Amino acid sequence: MPNFMQPDEQTTRLTTIPSDLPILPLRSTLAYPFSVMPLAIGIQRSMRLIEEALQGDRLLGLLGMPDSTVEEPMPGQM
Repeated sequence: MPNFMQPDEQTTRLTTIPSDLPILPLRSTLAYPFSVMPLAIGIQRSMRLIEEALQGDRLLGLLGMPDSTVEEPMPGQM
């Protein structure tokens, strides 16, 4: 079960979402805003996506996949 945290300075000062937001597909996982939870990342491009987000503005979108059997989802499969 995820733990919930209070919004911090970084989350409260964000007033707009960038037009280009990296998306991390989640398989059999549901994430809530301000929740703290482990993410099991096994796809190399997903690991690169997270590393790049940490180097930049630290924002990425989490999107659930309707078909959890897809190994490497394409945009139309999310």
